[in-house]
Amino acid sequence: MRRSCLLVPALGALLAAPTAVEAVEVGDLTIGGFVDTWLEITSYDENAPDLPAPDDDQVIDFAAEVELQIGWSVGSDVHAQMDIEFYGDGGEPDLETATVTWDVSESASLMMGEFVDWLGWEAADAPGRYRINRTVLIGGNFYGAKTVTGLGVMGSPSETFSYGVYVTDMVYGATGTASDDFAIGGDFTFKIDGYGSVNVEFALDSGAAPAFGGAAEEDVTGFGINTTYDAMDGLVVGGEFHMVDYDAANAMGLMAIVNKSVSDTA
Repeated sequence: MRRSCLLVPALGALLAAPTAVEAVEVGDLTIGGFVDTWLEITSYDENAPDLPAPDDDQVIDFAAEVELQIGWSVGSDVHAQMDIEFYGDGGEPDLETATVTWDVSESASLMMGEFVDWLGWEAADAPGRYRINRTVLIGGNFYGAKTVTGLGVMGSPSETFSYGVYVTDMVYGATGTASDDFAIGGDFTFKIDGYGSVNVEFALDSGAAPAFGGAAEEDVTGFGINTTYDAMDGLVVGGEFHMVDYDAANAMGLMAIVNKSVSDTA
């Protein structure tokens, strides 16, 4: 078992701080990005299979991530986006996002390509998230969001409701373990005056059980609900529940977070 303590900007600028670059527009081209740094302290159980070394039961390390974000438009209705991640210690660059989006109407868009999956309460990247891991159960690792490749239809029919419906190569699988079948999913957000928002999400990943340790190519289903209370100025309270189920096993996770701004700088 591995336990990690991540000292991140949510606690202030004591040890780490994300620096966002305001997007610059050059004609139809938009360039932006960010730099994120943190200190990670990881403790391993004696018999952990991922123990780095026989006598190394605790690892303390600094980490850094850089993301370059490039977008451009083809006319007024078609937009392309490419996000490239770079990690410290000589890590290879990783293509996180490569999408083309067509605004079919003022309230609906069609997107195709590689993108961050829709599961999880927190933002995929700094500086939009409050901690490193994006969700309590799935949807990425400590250093970045998990991506999928496929098609999405998104829209906002009203100021209080937005949705996304997706068909992708996988959701719960991983490279080399996912089946050849497709996955489907949905993400629905309801805004409530005087409260905040409620988000409901689901996924059905056909034949992806081997990625969870299952022997057969069973379907994996997931359901999540999260809520954000932000009716008070400077205060955000969030909560998340997510469950994953297939024939051989199931898992559930809960998370709660409180973020209070005490001033413009803290």
